[in-house]
Amino acid sequence: MSRGLTRSERLDEMKRLYIQRAFSDKELAERLGVDRTTIWKDRSALEPEYPFVQDDEGRYKIDRTQYVSAIKFNLHEALAVYLAARRASRQTRISQPHVANAIQKLAAALRQPMTERLVQAGESLLAQSVQPERVKVLEAIAEGWVNQQKVRITHQGLRARQAQTHLVSPYLIEPSLLGDGAYLIGYSDVFNDVATFKVERIERAIVTGEPFTLPEAFDEQKLLQHAWGIWYGEGEPQTVKLRFFGEQVTRRVKETIWHPSQKPIEDTSDGCIWTAEVAEWREMVPWVRGWGSEVEVLEPTELRDLLANEVTRMSKRYLVSLPDTSAAPPYRLLWAKADRKTNMVHRLTFHMVDVGLAAQVVWEHALHPRLKQQLAGWLGLTLEEAGRLIAFLASLHDLGKASPAFQDHPRMPAALKSCIMADLRSAGFAFKEDRPSGEKHTRHEVLSTWSLRAVEGERLLCAIGELPAGLAGLIAQALGGHHGAWPRSDRFGPANLTHSDKGGNEWLEARAELVKEMKQVFQPPVVAAFQPDTTRDNVMLTLLSAIFAAADWIGSDETRFPFEDQPLPLRSYVRHARLHAECAVKSIGWEPPADMPEFTFESVFPFPPNDTQKEIAKALKQVPLPALAIIEAPMGLGKTEAAFAAYADWAKQRQAAGLYVAMPTTATSNQMHGRTEEFLSKQMGEAVTPLLVHSQALLRDLPEQDDPVEENDGDGAAAQAWFLPRGYLRRGACLRRLHVGAIRTAADMAARGGCLGDCSLSHPAGEDATEARGRVYGW
Repeated sequence: MSRGLTRSERLDEMKRLYIQRAFSDKELAERLGVDRTTIWKDRSALEPEYPFVQDDEGRYKIDRTQYVSAIKFNLHEALAVYLAARRASRQTRISQPHVANAIQKLAAALRQPMTERLVQAGESLLAQSVQPERVKVLEAIAEGWVNQQKVRITHQGLRARQAQTHLVSPYLIEPSLLGDGAYLIGYSDVFNDVATFKVERIERAIVTGEPFTLPEAFDEQKLLQHAWGIWYGEGEPQTVKLRFFGEQVTRRVKETIWHPSQKPIEDTSDGCIWTAEVAEWREMVPWVRGWGSEVEVLEPTELRDLLANEVTRMSKRYLVSLPDTSAAPPYRLLWAKADRKTNMVHRLTFHMVDVGLAAQVVWEHALHPRLKQQLAGWLGLTLEEAGRLIAFLASLHDLGKASPAFQDHPRMPAALKSCIMADLRSAGFAFKEDRPSGEKHTRHEVLSTWSLRAVEGERLLCAIGELPAGLAGLIAQALGGHHGAWPRSDRFGPANLTHSDKGGNEWLEARAELVKEMKQVFQPPVVAAFQPDTTRDNVMLTLLSAIFAAADWIGSDETRFPFEDQPLPLRSYVRHARLHAECAVKSIGWEPPADMPEFTFESVFPFPPNDTQKEIAKALKQVPLPALAIIEAPMGLGKTEAAFAAYADWAKQRQAAGLYVAMPTTATSNQMHGRTEEFLSKQMGEAVTPLLVHSQALLRDLPEQDDPVEENDGDGAAAQAWFLPRGYLRRGACLRRLHVGAIRTAADMAARGGCLGDCSLSHPAGEDATEARGRVYGW
């Protein structure tokens, strides 16, 4: 017990302990960390109010039979409280002094034998493993919730490789109904929305002292009314219908209200049917699975498919029978990604769907309207049609993985490779026998382009995608650049693209079937005609390459798109992959910018423009856009403010989406970041924080050896370094529209997918930046 207790707190604690059992003055003094004389004086102060008795050994306790609690329960109320307390004690896995104290205090208000059982439960809790950091986390969250103050938490998601920091406004702390967990529900600055965090996965929590106001619209009852446990959905709840078999099981089902929305249970000749409206059916999978063969999922189809797949997994795990893959088309067995740690693979069909859906969500929710209009006009389609076509095209980016060059992967762990190759050979796919370990193989993006192009390839974009030949060739090239570099023309010659890389007719058929399947999923429109225009084509292809690259990055995040190694029905996979894609794009924070307001100098800066700034504004006002402005003036005449003013004016005229303020060094970038943030916030009328990017992050976070299996030779080196997971060139940074950083960083970003295509650029003059400026503007 802490020595910091006040006398009032110590008296309360002594009262609680004396109610539990007898103590000598010495024993209690040691427990409370005070002098024995202090205990004697405090006990003497309590004796007139509480019925103390001595046991045979001369120890003191409060006689429970004579003690009247401030909380009074009748027998039936006491039983209800007792059951809740016992459940809490049995579901707490670590030493929780607060839970133990609450249970033991409650014990004093109940009757025997309830009191004795709860006192024992409290002692048992204190004897469990001590994890003080977990206790501190819950204390901080509780403090923030009660005092309505924001809490900064570090949360490790279940599938996340690293923890993420959130500033959370704690709206609610809610227990798990089916386990020992607790959940924090609150507004997260990362997701810009209400999110749910499992407390046990929060590594650290600090109360910031920053107040928040609980929104009037927040209704916890409405929020959780369709939740199975804690997870709620934004859309309409789904009907879950289960068929139970057997008399005993039916009786067990009817004994409990499993969900508030459950409908009257229907009796059948061999059991019963249970139905409820559930927000997120995946949360109830363990419960359904726990009934084993005594339950059958009738609705939804996705849950039924998932459980059927689980049966297949279990059969394989227990060697009851081999999974029946004969019903699945052979191309469904092809893999796209493999995990060295778990030996799981992600099937190629599903990865293609992931990336196509990521592109579709990016098109619908993240791209600037002007860019979408430009791309749709280039294709001769409506915005909706263009979105479906681009999603379809993005899904084809890894078509080249349907080849012996990729499927017989040299970096695949031997045990996993042996299993995969056996399945593929059984399905009729042929491989070159005894391929030397050091033999070069064609990269999958080269094979993708070759398969899709209209000349010297398989012409799949023309034959199945129904694209005009001229457009098909351009699109195939852009798809081959989804790792950051378009394939060179010499890669398609027989010296580099061999028959053993491409495979025979069974491989051609697999690639064709994959294109057909993606066409069925995304329903792309037919492009009636295409008029080549080299200048325009190059601009549009660069934009498309950036979309394809971003979609591939989003769709390759296994924390958002978990590996699926079984050939699930595609309709089932598409539905939940769409939800994953929406969540992934939302978490990145990539969204269309607000319209640029009219700019007035005095409303943004705390001083009127000087003569130099007025002349610059006048000169740039009539310049036809797009344009490049070079502002040269002595130091101290306000070139930065003039550049900001020009940007705001030009952005308004052009509906531009981005800004990159480029400085010569890291130090000057850091200094300019604050000024840029202040300018943007005042101009936009709300808090705006540009992303700070510079070279100090370049050498951090190189890919580890346990990363998913992928090619890393040739252009793959650029692919690995291009937008590292958390480095300064990460794709998440390039998808943001407002940056402050070094001029050389801007050049690197421009060279990697056209992410500056809709940005303005401002930087100081200097010979050290000449080469980098040339790279940016030359691009």
